[in-house]
Order: sequence, then structure tokens, then C-alpha cells
Amino acid sequence: MDRIEKLEKLYELHDKWINNNNYFCKKGCAQCCTLNIAATSLEAEFIKKKAGPTYIKMPEKILGYERFHPTTTTNGIANLSIEDIDPPEEYLPHSDIKCPYLENSECIIYEIRPLACRIQLSHKDCSKSQTAVIDEKTMTINTLFQQYIELLDHDGLSGNIFDLLVHGSNPVFTSKFIKNQIPKAVMVPPEFREELRQLIKEIHEIIYAGQN
Repeated sequence: MDRIEKLEKLYELHDKWINNNNYFCKKGCAQCCTLNIAATSLEAEFIKKKAGPTYIKMPEKILGYERFHPTTTTNGIANLSIEDIDPPEEYLPHSDIKCPYLENSECIIYEIRPLACRIQLSHKDCSKSQTAVIDEKTMTINTLFQQYIELLDHDGLSGNIFDLLVHGSNPVFTSKFIKNQIPKAVMVPPEFREELRQLIKEIHEIIYAGQN
């Protein structure tokens, strides 16, 4: 398998592990579909390959609006934690501008959306409370996939997904992106380690497929 195929398998595995967990989220729910979506360059490459040129141009109309630009990656945070160093604070701008891939509150690239969109889950209606409610096990599963997808793209970059789609191949714009990292450890609390051992095994089978 190449990296694109492996990424697709990881998405499928994530769907399997978080499915049927009593989430409020349903078709037409777009409360979390903002411009503040971080992703890896591999995920942007995946969208470009699967969606085609028409969809790639769609984010251009929102690039004038303020949006989230990460200053560190998930594995960067994990590696800092191991060294007992606090990660830098992230600025998450508020915006009423919705994702350019929304049409009638439905995602038109739903099947190929990045992991950051897939992990936006809530057990309650966050349109009322403005806060998502999610259990710690699901948060741990989501973090695991964030770490391993970054590992899969360890020689790539991370940034705002819309910038990666439009400017990913433009070296002048790379100041908006940060280098991905290889994790020194995966962030799994002790209480979930045995329960998620099988998940990590399945992730490894995908990540390292074809390697001796």
C-alpha cells in the first residue's frame, strides 16, 4: 500500500472504532464546520487526489478570513509532555464563516474529509451549549489516530487544511506550516491501555504494511 491507501485505511478504522457510541452528531449538523481545521499535508494530498481540481479551488474564497494556524503538532505536544515542557498556547480565532465545503449544512466531501473533521463529536447538542461533550476513551482514540496519521506523514507538514489545499506546493507559503514529528510515545492513559491494545495493533498493521 502507498501512503494514500494507508491513510484511507486509517480513516476506515477510525470510523469502525468510534461508531455506535451514542453521539448526537447527525447529517445536517454543522456546528463545528468552521475554518479552524488543522491537517497534515498527506490529508490535503488525499483530498486533492480523490476530489479533483474543482473542489481544490473552493477554499480560495475564504482565504481572506482569519483562521487557525497551528504552532505545534499533536506529536509535538506529546514529545514536549515527555520532557515535562508546556506546549505553546494556540490562538483559535472565532469566525461565523463556515467551511467552504458546506452546502445546505451538509459536507460535500464527507467521505474524504480530514481527521480533524472526523473527531468533531459530541454526546449532546453543542449548538445549544456551544461546547462539545465527549468521553475520555473517545478522546484517547482520536488522539491516537492524530499521532499515527502524523507519523505516516512524518516527512511532511501540518497547517490549516484550506491553506494546505491551496498553497501546499508553494514554498513561499511554508511559513504558515509546521514540520510533522515522529512521536516518542503514544498518549494513552493507563486505564485504557489494555482496552486499546487491539486498536494499536490494527493501526500498526496499516502503518507498517509492506515493510520488512
